[in-house]
Amino acid sequence: MNRYDDELSHYGVLGMKWGQRRVRKLNARADRIAGRKQAFLKDIKDTKNGERQLHKDRLSKLKSKMVGASDKKKARLQKKIDRENRIFDKNSKHLDKVKAKESKKFDKKAYKLREKAANKEHFHKTLGGEKTYNKIAKTSTAKLIGQSVLLGTYGSLRYNQARLAGKSIPKSVLNAAGANLYRGLSGRTSRSILINRSIHGKNRHN
Repeated sequence: MNRYDDELSHYGVLGMKWGQRRVRKLNARADRIAGRKQAFLKDIKDTKNGERQLHKDRLSKLKSKMVGASDKKKARLQKKIDRENRIFDKNSKHLDKVKAKESKKFDKKAYKLREKAANKEHFHKTLGGEKTYNKIAKTSTAKLIGQSVLLGTYGSLRYNQARLAGKSIPKSVLNAAGANLYRGLSGRTSRSILINRSIHGKNRHN
């Protein structure tokens, strides 16, 4: 078994199936974040368009009052126009800053999720091969559970690899059983070596 990205994964096809489901969920979350970003950008655009139209209306109203007005009144109206322009420019710059800041946050979240999904997908493809990974994607979870119960997690993986290689079902089952047997013997041998070393090590110190 391997620990990967705070998640327990194993060599069996069920691990691939769960990994594929996790990849889909991560990508779906990234898509939702991208959708929220587009909605946010639309809100910013609508807000800017609304403020621009309101600004134009105010300027038009002030400029209309300047027609036939005295120089003193024109000067007062011009000050109001300049003030309106300053407010509009300030609000536009603020909205641009908010847009850039929030867009960066959305992009960062979506990127992290897609990167995590890509890493998980690569991890499972590396374990069993891309062809096995794609085959598992088309196999039902119930069938994979049955394979894992009968052949074990590692055996089910070797079974599917053998089937993809063109071997018959009986030969694939034998291949999986042999792989499990070899894996079991290798594990026992490794454990016995460790036990012997620990015993001899203790005797040397006595």
